[in-house]
Amino acid sequence: MYNLPKEWKYKKFHELFDRITERNNRKNDNVLTISAQDGLVAQNQFFNKIVASENKSNYYFIQKGDFAYNKSYSKGYPFGAFKRLKNYDQGIVSPLYICFRGKSNIITDFYEQYFESGYFNREINSIAQEGARNHGLLNMSLSDFYNTKLIYPTILEQKKIADILSTWDEAIDLQNKLILQKKNLLSSLALSLVKNHKSLVNFQSSWRKVSLNEVFFERKEYGYEDENIELYSLTIENGVTAKTDRYNREFLVKSDKKKYKVAKYRDLVFNPQNLRYGAIALNYNENPVLLSPIYATLELRDNDKYDLEYFNFLLTSKEMIKFYDSIAEGTLIERMTVKPEIFLNQEFSIPPVDEQRKISQILMEMRNEISLLENDIVLKKSQKKGLMQQLLTGRIRVSLNWKEDDYESKL
Repeated sequence: MYNLPKEWKYKKFHELFDRITERNNRKNDNVLTISAQDGLVAQNQFFNKIVASENKSNYYFIQKGDFAYNKSYSKGYPFGAFKRLKNYDQGIVSPLYICFRGKSNIITDFYEQYFESGYFNREINSIAQEGARNHGLLNMSLSDFYNTKLIYPTILEQKKIADILSTWDEAIDLQNKLILQKKNLLSSLALSLVKNHKSLVNFQSSWRKVSLNEVFFERKEYGYEDENIELYSLTIENGVTAKTDRYNREFLVKSDKKKYKVAKYRDLVFNPQNLRYGAIALNYNENPVLLSPIYATLELRDNDKYDLEYFNFLLTSKEMIKFYDSIAEGTLIERMTVKPEIFLNQEFSIPPVDEQRKISQILMEMRNEISLLENDIVLKKSQKKGLMQQLLTGRIRVSLNWKEDDYESKL
């Protein structure tokens, strides 16, 4: 606990929130899951399929404005994530979630910000023990959970703090929408430039058909994890990234001598099992990294004949992601794969290498612009976090006449 302003109090969780116990007797089929980035979202949107059990009568029924808490570890949420239902009028969630609704004596927008800030983690830490299976699931009794303590500023301060912080959220949301628009534009432009079979201005060239076997070869090089070469993962969101950036799965490795696939700088990497979901990317790590042995690592055959970035834009386009689903093989949907030999058999029409390079240069300039906007969002989130540290602890007080623009002058 930290020192609070004298007008603020601590109150028990059950004094501010009511537990939601209503089960899915309405036969609602909008199954929701907690996404660390997007909040409560429909499973078919998040996973591209429903992963809930067929019998959903035991699921909790929640409505817009209600909260759900997932006790599992996720990136950025070491003690689980609290999220509020915003995008749907109602839905159902796993019975493993803890669900609750704000009472009339609080500003729920304020507590949404408080949970997101992570300040409640110390309370969770005081009552929780990690699950016996060591998979990041925290064990706690409902009684202990609802007896934890929450800060309770005056209602007027709750409202003002929530209003201030929500303006930052709105700015971040607007920029995220701008980034999404630019990504869609980039995707459309990439598709137009890499597959339109028409030459750019100042290029009078004819396109020719090539098989990917002529462009890439699969390199099957293996290694072991040690201090000189790190274990990485391939994520749909961030490409080839350090394994610990996503989640810690050390405990799944049964042997210190497990063999991994080696990916070198500018290898094209894809996951045969998840290619149809977009698990394909260039490896931009300058040092070799280790990946799951199921991944395919492809190396460009000739830099003088082919531009790697051109093929990167071609093979990661939305149209191609949809196409991979049509060439996936397997008897079970969840185990359908695109074998490297099938992938490399695909044929495309491409322009000469000079035009390939010009096309990729145009597209990379737009991609770099998007990266700058994404970096700016990271900065905005950091600035908001600093503001939260001041406002949610009462170190800086607000009044009805206090404006967000006055913040810097009060530091």
